[in-house]
Amino acid sequence: EVDAESSSATKAREIAFQEAQMIAFQRLIDRILSDDQKEFFIFPENEAIGSFVNDFEITRERVSNVRYLGTYTFRFKKDKVSAYLNNLNLSYTDVSSKAVLILPYLQKGTMTYLWGPDNTWFTAWNQTSSVDSLVPTVLPIGDIQDMTDIGDGNPFQMDPASYQNLLSRYQVSNAVLALAIDAATTQGTDTPDASDTITVMLYQFTETTPEMIDRITVNASEISDEETLYELAVERTKKILQDDWKNKTSISSMQSNQLSADVHINSMKEWIETQKTLRQVSAIEKIDIVSLSAKKASILVHFTGSEKRLRL
Repeated sequence: EVDAESSSATKAREIAFQEAQMIAFQRLIDRILSDDQKEFFIFPENEAIGSFVNDFEITRERVSNVRYLGTYTFRFKKDKVSAYLNNLNLSYTDVSSKAVLILPYLQKGTMTYLWGPDNTWFTAWNQTSSVDSLVPTVLPIGDIQDMTDIGDGNPFQMDPASYQNLLSRYQVSNAVLALAIDAATTQGTDTPDASDTITVMLYQFTETTPEMIDRITVNASEISDEETLYELAVERTKKILQDDWKNKTSISSMQSNQLSADVHINSMKEWIETQKTLRQVSAIEKIDIVSLSAKKASILVHFTGSEKRLRL
């Protein structure tokens, strides 16, 4: 959303558009570049950014004689942005993660729980949106099925069948256990707003066994007037997940590869559908058909990054 003033509504709108375009491009760069790569990023001129834009839409606008307010959504040309970053010799990610299920357990004193109104850690996650995030996150809704599969017991001991039920129900590939430890209550000071430190332990499930991937500590001195300690911890946790995804999927202009494959097919319709599916994989640049018969297609896949990234 942008707000601009000038000598006329028309000029204010032009200023707002340029500002919105720059903000949108900056958000794209923040999304696809890691922190170390951003240090070497050179922000292009407005005219260059305009050439990267594929289309845009205005979802809301208000106009007066000298002021313009508008909400814009920009979509950028992948090939143009990639070419610009490649010219800078920067590594970047061009794929979004599948959704990750977050299990926000809270430890207070000797009690560790997931469900119930007292879990302020769960509430903080529920109040944030990550639909357009590089790593979308979803929360369990807490119905009877959820409580059957994941109760308030030991989060490190999950039944394999229950875990698979959970992944299937929420249509996610994996889950992350985010255990928040309230320092005040752990130290025996269980009074409202007493906590000034939260430690978050992050575990990723390998099959059904949680393995620690990171740990963060958030202090009250770091929060702004408009956020809570738990909300800041949520943002820090999301950044860790996004940075991890960037590290796994980053590519550069130097990482072009090829893969030979045989695709077994039963009909021409199945072959057409297979081609459509392959072309939806963002890492794939081109597919060459080496040979084609009634039962098999031999193809050469040109892709960026590693084979492991191709499978993500």
